[in-house]
Amino acid sequence: MRPHASRLLVGLGLSPGLFHSALGQGNADRCQRSGLRNATDMYLESLAAGVVDPTHAGIRYAENNRDYTLGRGTLNSKPLNTSRSFSVFDQAACASYTELVVRGPTPYVVGVQLRFFGDDAAGEPVRARLVDVVVTGAGDYNFDAGRTLDVASRVDWTPVPSGAQDPREVLQAGVDAYLDRWGWRAEIGRPVPWGTPCGRLEGSVFTPDSCATPTPDPAGPVVIDRRYVIDPALGAVHLLATLDNAPSSYLFRLVQGKLVYVSVMAAKPVVRA
Repeated sequence: MRPHASRLLVGLGLSPGLFHSALGQGNADRCQRSGLRNATDMYLESLAAGVVDPTHAGIRYAENNRDYTLGRGTLNSKPLNTSRSFSVFDQAACASYTELVVRGPTPYVVGVQLRFFGDDAAGEPVRARLVDVVVTGAGDYNFDAGRTLDVASRVDWTPVPSGAQDPREVLQAGVDAYLDRWGWRAEIGRPVPWGTPCGRLEGSVFTPDSCATPTPDPAGPVVIDRRYVIDPALGAVHLLATLDNAPSSYLFRLVQGKLVYVSVMAAKPVVRA
């Protein structure tokens, strides 16, 4: 794994009230990686300290599909001692995603999207605007932070050479074809671009040779509220979404348009009155 692919970064995402907003999904790079890194480093430092950075006052914070006051949810309520932090960057959407594994004293596996105001390509400062988080812990789907750490740390995230990178539309289409297998949506006709081999991490349970199993129930619920972070430099697509009321985090890697890695974490379903 290259050093810049595993920098300790955190990301900012859409709150539940804005799930269906289309923010910055064009192709022009609005933010540079260095600008995203600098802005998210500040957020990471606040997580490590367990305090809310004053510069983040007013930011909307969503955890497991519920709105909280920043500092009232799992994150920022106490110092977070991470054993792993892996990030991808979406320069077109001015966003990032970070996977955090926390081993103790209370273990968590966390997916954090950050989205930003500003456009450093135009000389504007990159400023955090929304935090969107899925936090999984004891009792959640296949949860075991130690086993997740072991598998996730061995995934190959070698950067893709610039001349061989798939366009973001190709990356998203491959991911959508995979997710559309839930709830009859495969009927729209997109074939899933399976790679060989393709490893699938379901919480902490790893299947190294095939991402096609387990087979979803075609009559079951669909994957909705998809919020994307796409990084062609790593062949990475991340999205936060909801499946059967469960806040979920999906991380994919595609190489030459083929799926080679899928990671899923899911919290307990949200029951709304």
